[in-house]
Amino acid sequence: MNDDSLFLAINLFDRYLEKKQIKSSDLQLLGVAALCVACKYEEIYAPEIRDYRYISENCYSTQSILNMEYDLLVTLDFEILNVSPLIFLKRFHAISQGTFKSLYLAQFFLEISLLEYKTLKYPASIRAAACLYISRNMLQYSDLWSQELIACCTYSKEDIEECVMCFYSIIKLIPNITLCSTKKKYADKKYMEISKEYVTKVKKTC
Repeated sequence: MNDDSLFLAINLFDRYLEKKQIKSSDLQLLGVAALCVACKYEEIYAPEIRDYRYISENCYSTQSILNMEYDLLVTLDFEILNVSPLIFLKRFHAISQGTFKSLYLAQFFLEISLLEYKTLKYPASIRAAACLYISRNMLQYSDLWSQELIACCTYSKEDIEECVMCFYSIIKLIPNITLCSTKKKYADKKYMEISKEYVTKVKKTC
């Protein structure tokens, strides 16, 4: 599945919980339903219900997944579309004319931040800008925040400074994060094994 599906699924999950309270035992079911909806929107070939049952170790029946999917859509009035920080990041990176390495490193930090509630107070565009700034800093770009980026993002370095410091505090904790799926994902060659380098980069930069 593509990365946009992840960000949309989490957005659907969060927006549903803003409007409804559910039992903690149903949170995984909600996650499955949110991913199901997100994939139907983002993917060319979305997984089938049996695939979701498999990844959740058959904890839920087909009907229970469909019922939660329906409840999710009705609760959100079928408003699925969302501009995620990943969309902003890709746009800002294109403007910056950086390398794929800078994109993947910024994307890695952005996905790690999905585990942190405190980042939600920042708009998606500022989170994307902060991650790109940190990535360019760690990769030692000579011009960290060019006039082109300022014009495109409409944010100066001062505008994103608070968010940058927040992300640095999260990044320093990455070695101690026990939920390692994101680190494993970005250790793959598809993402240039970017997560294997971050520890030394963080120690030098933070």
